[in-house]
Amino acid sequence: MNNNFTNKMNELQHFRLEPNATIWNEIEKQLPKEKKRRIVGWWWSVPVILGLGLGVWKMSDGYK
Repeated sequence: MNNNFTNKMNELQHFRLEPNATIWNEIEKQLPKEKKRRIVGWWWSVPVILGLGLGVWKMSDGYK
């Protein structure tokens, strides 16, 4: 029984199933489109960091 299983596995090892071009084109049409990833974190983090830096700088000026 083990030999039969091994023979079948060897036969199926090189088996490939690929759809024809027209079917694949239809599949691609139905796939969701890739969305542009926007880096939202950078847009709000830069002003926040600058504001914090300005606040620390102003506070250190007041304690002199």
